[in-house]
Amino acid sequence: QGSSTLRTKMIEEARRRVETDTRQGITLLSSKIGIFPPGYFFRASLGGVKGLVLSPTSRFEELAKRYLPGWDIINIYYMPNRKRNQNRLARVEKKLKDFDIVVIGVANELQVPWAQACKKKEVPFAVLSVDNPYAALPFAADALFAAASYSPYSPSIEALFDAVFVTGKFPGRLPYLYSGGMDE
Repeated sequence: QGSSTLRTKMIEEARRRVETDTRQGITLLSSKIGIFPPGYFFRASLGGVKGLVLSPTSRFEELAKRYLPGWDIINIYYMPNRKRNQNRLARVEKKLKDFDIVVIGVANELQVPWAQACKKKEVPFAVLSVDNPYAALPFAADALFAAASYSPYSPSIEALFDAVFVTGKFPGRLPYLYSGGMDE
């Protein structure tokens, strides 16, 4: 019995460390809204803002429902079939102007066309990078803000949502600069 109690305590301590370390890695890549205000989206929703979430994963969608109740959500898939993605994008692109703001979950370069569509339609958008932050960087200048976790899995994605929708704290830094090509 003593060894199972010790094992349980060790597992719990390891879980707490992972959650703490993960929170410390959440990175704000850019912000047009200045110092990130906690509760920004909650206040926007109360003010009648019509929002859309473009979700790359089921966990992202679950968290969006929790943190952005009442917002429309469209699953854009983590690794979408290219043709299906293009067809879905063409249908949604026509409706983008119906929204005041779009939150896009970018996991990799396959979600980039969704951010390009928002930019083209001049719909304010925010980018939540849930895997590779370098896929989101090309939109950092155009987005209301861009924030990154470094994994689409728990507890990383939960820490990202908590930073964006609750605390407004982003203690992480990009691990290295990337110019998008080979350095000369």
